[in-house]
Amino acid sequence: MIKLTKITIFISALLAFVSCDTAEDAFSVGDKPKENEILSLSRSQISFKPDGESFDIQISSIAKWEVSMTNNNSGQFSVSSTSGKGNGTLTVTCKPNSTQNSFSAELLVSPLNFEMEPVKVSLNQNNATFSIERTPSLEPIPEEGGSVTMTAYSSLNWEIAVLPHDADGNVGDVSWLSVTPGMSGEGNDGNTPIEYRFTWLPNYTEKERIIRLQLKPSTDMTLSNLPQPFTLTQETGTRPQGVTCIVDNLGVIDADVTLEYISRSQVRDCGLRIFKIDGRSESLFNTIRPDVSNFANAGNYKLQIKDLPENSSFRIEPFVENEVGVATGVSRDISTGLKPENMTYQGVSIVNADNGGIAVSADLNSATLSFTVISDVEPLGPDRIASVTMTVNGNFVNGIAEKIDSDKWNYVFKVTGLQSNQEYQYSIEVKGKDLPREMGVVVNNTTSYSGHFKTQGMTPDFEDNEKPNVGA
Repeated sequence: MIKLTKITIFISALLAFVSCDTAEDAFSVGDKPKENEILSLSRSQISFKPDGESFDIQISSIAKWEVSMTNNNSGQFSVSSTSGKGNGTLTVTCKPNSTQNSFSAELLVSPLNFEMEPVKVSLNQNNATFSIERTPSLEPIPEEGGSVTMTAYSSLNWEIAVLPHDADGNVGDVSWLSVTPGMSGEGNDGNTPIEYRFTWLPNYTEKERIIRLQLKPSTDMTLSNLPQPFTLTQETGTRPQGVTCIVDNLGVIDADVTLEYISRSQVRDCGLRIFKIDGRSESLFNTIRPDVSNFANAGNYKLQIKDLPENSSFRIEPFVENEVGVATGVSRDISTGLKPENMTYQGVSIVNADNGGIAVSADLNSATLSFTVISDVEPLGPDRIASVTMTVNGNFVNGIAEKIDSDKWNYVFKVTGLQSNQEYQYSIEVKGKDLPREMGVVVNNTTSYSGHFKTQGMTPDFEDNEKPNVGA
């Protein structure tokens, strides 16, 4: 009978536990659970971005619970459920904040049928930060390309929008513009600056590039003080500048010409077009180009026009082509003459060099060499002599020159520091100045001569047994 009573009591207690409506009723006959067993949350505070977002809160509980919110006067925050039982999930959502104010509230989750304070979650949302601190320079970007920078602050996700830049609604091609860190991105804490770099590719067209941009939030938020749009431009590409040619020297049937220009982009082609003029008409006679593998951006080329027809008129037209286009310079007119007949000159020479024309006077330690140089080209005469050089045993020697006639110069070279009774080799070279081609043909523009001499030695004097005399 006693055993039956004990069994009956146990079964009654078990049925009472099973039939409990809430988990906390199970503890009414036992020890009181700890607070974190009754109810705990996965978060104690949440900070929301100004453009709004949602967060989940995990509930661990053995009780029924209900949710409330305090200080949510503006209704900025909302929660997915207001009550529940046992474990669960709450989703807390914050609206976008387009005002200059910050928002805060407190979420309370209270267990039922337990003497326990509600578990709190602090909710905070800062005001939106969105401004440009330093706008990019609005000076036109050069045709070669370049970059400008901008500094902004944003706690919102942002984008750089391309706006129409004129009344016709033209937006423009942006394929030549790259932006770092991109045309859109995420905001930060609103206090850390974001650096933007706008980089332009070269503009080798003859049309100006224009683009109008605006930094704005990428969300649907509407800010009352959006940064103003800004317009960036890039200069048009330019054709070569300063294209000109200069006739340096005009011969009978040829000419030396200098081609000059400046280009900001790569030069593809350049040269001279020679047109033959016949009365009132002209025709292309020839085109010549500098003999180089790559054309310089600052050109200064010496070109020679050869084998032109005699007694004819020509127009020389310089041209340069770069990545933008072709530019032609001011033309030069030249005329050829008739080839000279029987106008042949010997040029420069040393008078009677092979037959005693070079006088050498030597003593023990020095020597003096003198000779006369002549030019038979008139009217230049002696002024046509460009240089006269003397070497003795391979060493250069300084000399002096004196004009002695209308077409002659006398040269004297003094050599010192020699050893007595020694053989020395000397060499003379005479160069003439370039002769204008219309004056005729020069056979010898450079002449040279080589020879040798010997210094004197000491000879004994056997008669008086005195100091030796200088002799041969």
